[in-house]
Amino acid sequence: DGKRTSIKDLTSKFDEANVGPVPQVINLAGKPFSNGSKLSASSLSKDDVDAKTNEGPSARSEISQKLEAEILELRAEVKRLREHSVSKEEFNNLVSQMKTLQETMESNRAHYSKMVRDLMAEVDEEKKQRMTLQVEIDRLKKITVTV
Repeated sequence: DGKRTSIKDLTSKFDEANVGPVPQVINLAGKPFSNGSKLSASSLSKDDVDAKTNEGPSARSEISQKLEAEILELRAEVKRLREHSVSKEEFNNLVSQMKTLQETMESNRAHYSKMVRDLMAEVDEEKKQRMTLQVEIDRLKKITVTV
């Protein structure tokens, strides 16, 4: 049964089941609906609607100003994000470049570490040869002094 269920079908099934609304649903006047009542337009009185819609012009103006300020702030933030963002393709390109550079760096690190170890071994070998040569020089000096 690959057919999708529409909202209308779900609503009618919900009404047929005679199930009440979700607890603590708040109407326009700020009063919670009771668990046994059905949520419908007829359950809202004109006074409930008027209580929320008859705010003074100054309150509406203040709300409008706050909303406009928020919208302007969000637009500025979106503009900043667009200026400092890159496309998905550019991002993926940068990620691949970064991975390549990391691999190159690791390769260079391994190569230069080996070179440093080789140089240290060569220096140690030179020190040994120098010490051996110094011992030989000292031995020859003793021989020439005694003769």
